[in-house]
Amino acid sequence: MARTLVAGGCGLLGAAVARRLLEQGEEVVACDHFADTGDGRHVKEWRAERLKEQGAAIVRVDLSVSETLWPVFADHRPAALVNAALFAPDGPGVRPLATVARMAGIGFLVHLSDAALYGPPSEPGQRAREDEELGAQTDPTLKLRGEEEAFLAEAGLPYAILRIFPLLGPGFPPGRFPGRDLETLLSGGEIVLEDDEPRDFVSIDDAARAVHLALRTRPAGAILNVGSGLDVRPSDVLQALAVRCGRPLRLRIEEGPRPTFRVADTVAAWERLQFATQRGIGDVVEAIAAERFSAETTTSRQRRPDPAPRAEQADPPSEPPRAVSRRELFGVFRKPFSKTPPFGPGR
Repeated sequence: MARTLVAGGCGLLGAAVARRLLEQGEEVVACDHFADTGDGRHVKEWRAERLKEQGAAIVRVDLSVSETLWPVFADHRPAALVNAALFAPDGPGVRPLATVARMAGIGFLVHLSDAALYGPPSEPGQRAREDEELGAQTDPTLKLRGEEEAFLAEAGLPYAILRIFPLLGPGFPPGRFPGRDLETLLSGGEIVLEDDEPRDFVSIDDAARAVHLALRTRPAGAILNVGSGLDVRPSDVLQALAVRCGRPLRLRIEEGPRPTFRVADTVAAWERLQFATQRGIGDVVEAIAAERFSAETTTSRQRRPDPAPRAEQADPPSEPPRAVSRRELFGVFRKPFSKTPPFGPGR
């Protein structure tokens, strides 16, 4: 049975990767520093408990310090490593982890990087290709991401780099789209977006599957995009959620500079991993709504009734959430999707 160490295994994508591997019958060691950064310590602790229930070993360790990493590799002896950790920009990044992994004889590393490394397209509509020159980075975190990719090329450890495009899925915490916006939608409030530029959303389940495929096929030295190849506006996602939840959408887009998001060229990922997304936006929207209302039902069964209504509470919706057909969900996306060619051999 294969054993994989997932660094950052209690983060959003790291936990999804760990779950995927466990579901495939593999052994998982989920390592995390449980810092307050990212989704916060409380959310990471909750994910750790769920992974432990599924059979994962949970290790609390500072992933940026070599001395703390040696006992982890010695005790668990993983055959492969997935780095899903997001390191502080003022630290050494992935260097200690990759160095210890190489000296411990790890067979393969899958390093999760960021599609935000791509610069603006040289011409409108140009897809982000893995062999194009990356943009100059002023953001410290992205600058470190670029340096990590360069380091791995010289580290002497068999590796593949997956550049992850914006994730979308159920159960996202408030700091991640559309977590907070969904709650605002359900309460009848106005949603405010910083921008509504199209971007390449990829299901978190598809992203975890891409990591699993990379571990299985081991495309040494490859840098691959993990995206859908489709451009979708955040407002389109929110409109589909509004249809699914039976709520009106109140939306305002803030005025200001508009960022540029790239859409993935998906050819290399198909050629090297046989990876293409399986879950469309309609499927993801359905999963988001289903998970949210399932959690609401479970919580309401466990909650004691309030002694009196609270004045600040919003009025309950006049109609319950309604079931929506896939035809309706996909109809929301017919217009933006029709502008984008489907998967195929062309770039």
